[in-house]
Amino acid sequence: MAEPGLEAPQFRNILLQRAQDIEWALCIGAGTSLGALPDWQTLAKKLVAREGSFRKKGRAFSRLRKSVSAEALLQATKNRLNKTSEEFAEELSRVLYLGFKRKVRTANWGLCAHALSAISPGQMNDPLKWANYLRIITKTFHGTSAVGIARVVYEALKADRKSGARDRSRKPSVAPAAIISFNAEPLFYSLINALAATDSGWRIPMKKRRLLDRVNLGISYRAPDRTPYIFCHGILPIPDALPQFERSLSAEKLVFSEGEYISLANNSFSWSASIFLGVAVLRTMVFIGLSFTDQNLRRWQAWVQSNKIDEIRQREKLKGFTTTSRISYGHYWINKRPKTKEESSWIESSVEHLGVRLVWVDDWTQVADCLRNGMGL
Repeated sequence: MAEPGLEAPQFRNILLQRAQDIEWALCIGAGTSLGALPDWQTLAKKLVAREGSFRKKGRAFSRLRKSVSAEALLQATKNRLNKTSEEFAEELSRVLYLGFKRKVRTANWGLCAHALSAISPGQMNDPLKWANYLRIITKTFHGTSAVGIARVVYEALKADRKSGARDRSRKPSVAPAAIISFNAEPLFYSLINALAATDSGWRIPMKKRRLLDRVNLGISYRAPDRTPYIFCHGILPIPDALPQFERSLSAEKLVFSEGEYISLANNSFSWSASIFLGVAVLRTMVFIGLSFTDQNLRRWQAWVQSNKIDEIRQREKLKGFTTTSRISYGHYWINKRPKTKEESSWIESSVEHLGVRLVWVDDWTQVADCLRNGMGL
């Protein structure tokens, strides 16, 4: 049996402790953007509806959905529309941001598109614009967990920059050493930029407030005083984005359709797999907004955990200890508690062999406070 998940109070200071030894990394999924942007299942449904065949055949689509995965539906849509990867990325983008654009109102979309596509606060070098963007997102999508999580992470990143904590001769940083995103959209990234741009207590020029490096290629630029924000599934185009944004995109890095998933699964040396494995081996990972149904994620975690257990057993054998089959937990998954203890136990067991331990919250609105608690802030 897997160890029971931790309650939020039991998670207190755990990430602070990790920050002082092996460091930790934050891994976010589509759940952090829910309310503002659709998840994979909803995106697939909207895209299929856009193709037209099932527009007035809801029951037929429901039957199809039970036998075909979201990735396969996206691949089928791409095939039926006869689009190239670049053309399909544009179509995905239109569907992804359609509801977002409607909710923020068309008059505000241009501002939001620029904020979402800005690589740093300085690219939209106007604190009033950033303040307006932050106000729009906070008011329109107040239930979206990315908003609260961004505030917690920004607080730690700012403290890190001010104290020079990346310098190992000084106080260790409590901020994540890396942020890995399984989303192809930059909502969380843009919120951290917005918080940096609008922080009246930080009296430094806008161009020096950049805390993140946007990493979507193996050759993406990295600065030693910034935190890498790694888009493992690439980044989709953003309609009406800043001109500079298009130059940073790479359609071949997108992982949405089944063909792209299979390609990634068959390539052990892809840039995204290599980066994820490197982070997962060396640091504690905290997962938020993920369902752990992504087979590539499970495969990568299984490799990391299997290697870890083998190395523990080899060390015990060399020291003359009796080897055991115990699970060594190295990562945490903050997740909403299901309705019954039986469901909780099954979910805990489903990731036990991946070295992942649950941290339970009663509502998604508690995720940010749980993360803050773990960081000791």
